[in-house]
Amino acid sequence: MCYARPMIEGQSAKRELEDIALAARITAVMPVGARAGDAAASLETLLRGARALSMVAVRIHAPAEDAASRALADSWSNAEHIPGEAGSAEALALAEADAPPGRDVLVLCEPGLLYPDGFLLAAARRLIETGADALVHPVHAEADPGAGCLAKAVQMAGGTGLGPSSAKQRQGLPSGWVANGRASVFRAGKTGPALDGASGAVRLWHEATLSPSRRIRHAGPGAIWQRARRAGRERGEAVFGGKSKAGLGEAVTLMHLPLLLLGAVSLPGRSYLLLYASGLAGAGLMLAVRHRTFCGLAASAVLALQHLGASAGLWQGAIGSARRRRR
Repeated sequence: MCYARPMIEGQSAKRELEDIALAARITAVMPVGARAGDAAASLETLLRGARALSMVAVRIHAPAEDAASRALADSWSNAEHIPGEAGSAEALALAEADAPPGRDVLVLCEPGLLYPDGFLLAAARRLIETGADALVHPVHAEADPGAGCLAKAVQMAGGTGLGPSSAKQRQGLPSGWVANGRASVFRAGKTGPALDGASGAVRLWHEATLSPSRRIRHAGPGAIWQRARRAGRERGEAVFGGKSKAGLGEAVTLMHLPLLLLGAVSLPGRSYLLLYASGLAGAGLMLAVRHRTFCGLAASAVLALQHLGASAGLWQGAIGSARRRRR
């Protein structure tokens, strides 16, 4: 018995040293833009907890004149403000170019997401253990306390697997290899192919145990539509630009808008419209019963907006890719 405590302390010290060594390999990249307030909450969740996280290099990309972002970087000893606007791909490329030897894990962090404790270490560990080039992970919606009915409906709809995305990480399926997905954890040298969605260029692992949350404060119909449309356009550009293979989900999403339009002029279209509306109504009723709130009924409208927005965005991406090929 007298040896038990020193043994436990020795194991804890060993694990902490391993965490420090792992953290020293990680660069966290956050393109902030004008979202310094959201970025502050995200960084707090990313860097809280283990002392080893002080070894993670944090790069905050924001305009040089953004005093809030500079102050945010100054508030963390391991954070650096990188002046200038930068998208995800550019910010990761700059981090790769500036990284010293040994900094071989890059994590793209999104302002506004709230990360579970130990996310950075767990993500890097799973990347190394699986041998993947990049990781994708689920993001679940979580309505703020006191949020409106539509925000709660977005949260409930997100847990059904009936959303427009075909990516495995959106459907609540277990961890495993995937053909496509929006990666956020990368090995150095693999960020470009992974972000491009180049089919077969990278080995993608979906890690179901890593699930940040997106807090929903306000969820108007326009915002729901626009988010789905942007995601659909990005997927359309990747598929029809030859960077990724289309799956059944893309085929269904692409045909959704034309079939709805046909519903106004043809019998087959009306049949599809009736079946679709019945399915949405059933999903809303099921959620209302399961969660014991009439807000579940609004999930039918949320899913309809998401499906329509994603279909419109997919067509937009397809048409844009076709125009670029003709130039």
